[in-house]
Amino acid sequence: MSGDACPCKEESMPIPHYDVFKLNTNNHAFFEQARGPNIKKIDAALEAWWKKPANSTNAAQIALLAAIVSNCSQWMKLKRLSENKLAVSRRVHIASLANDVLVELENLETDATGRMKISFNQKKIKALSANAPQRSPATTMAGVYAHERALYLRNKKQTAPSASLLHRYLGNSLELGAPEVKKFKGKKFEQLTEEDFRKLSELSKESAVEYMKKSARLDYWVEVNGNGLLQYKKDGTLLDTTRSFIWAMDEYGNLYCAEGQYTDKQRNHSSFNAGKDIICAGALEAQKGVLLRIDNASGHYKPDKQALHRAVKALEDEGLDFGNATVSAVKIEGTRMTTNKYRATDFLANPDSLPFETF
Repeated sequence: MSGDACPCKEESMPIPHYDVFKLNTNNHAFFEQARGPNIKKIDAALEAWWKKPANSTNAAQIALLAAIVSNCSQWMKLKRLSENKLAVSRRVHIASLANDVLVELENLETDATGRMKISFNQKKIKALSANAPQRSPATTMAGVYAHERALYLRNKKQTAPSASLLHRYLGNSLELGAPEVKKFKGKKFEQLTEEDFRKLSELSKESAVEYMKKSARLDYWVEVNGNGLLQYKKDGTLLDTTRSFIWAMDEYGNLYCAEGQYTDKQRNHSSFNAGKDIICAGALEAQKGVLLRIDNASGHYKPDKQALHRAVKALEDEGLDFGNATVSAVKIEGTRMTTNKYRATDFLANPDSLPFETF
């Protein structure tokens, strides 16, 4: 054991001592205890917490705790698909540690944005700790739209070209016979390579899409309140769309919603999660928090009917009232779009039930 005393009763402390955590997460099948670099990051963050100065400020303690949560979630993301015995055992202990730390953070954090981040991480840890059969399969960006995210990463997460704007730019430029796009003549937009996409973005001076950082997307985070209504997490304002709003649900079940923006810097379905995988995306309408309509109409992700069902089921599990809502399952095949419209309650019960309208 280390110099600072390890409590005999682990349950007497909200956050386990690092020696207890190491013991619980060791590979007991081997005499030599091998610990990989990612779990060692958790070890180091936890040890830093236990060895913090007695006079540590509130802000310093929050930073130390946040580091533990960050390293726990990173390990869980990396090992998300692993079902070997050691990974499953470690996942239980790491999730437990993260949840204990989040409770302590709730006691320390007074900043509204900080408390929202705690709520976000609670849902994230819950999603990552689920067994494989319980996890929602991710929906990735479809085809050429995936180049947005790839170039965003190449640009060190500073800017991302908008596939929608580039599509429009290429079409207009070819129609006008612009010489700079001559080499793209005869090539369908969907066939563009990542390098084609990069070159087009350099030619087009106004092709950016808004890719939100985590702090920015919190402004558009929507939750279900105690009355079964949709409200913005930030201030409790009921969701009230004057027209159809775009929405996306990240892989942890967090719903983001806002009015689309199609001029200047575009805001579309890929904006909310910076082009990363989601559960589903589409459009919705709500009045004073009451959901009226929701669909999966997203050209960026092209989520299928099953993805839409997973999203609305997640909202039902959170207590959303679907009594006044319809669900429209959109299927896009090339330039053809088919929509099957359901009563939400019927769709929730069976997504393969017969729609009441098709167009």
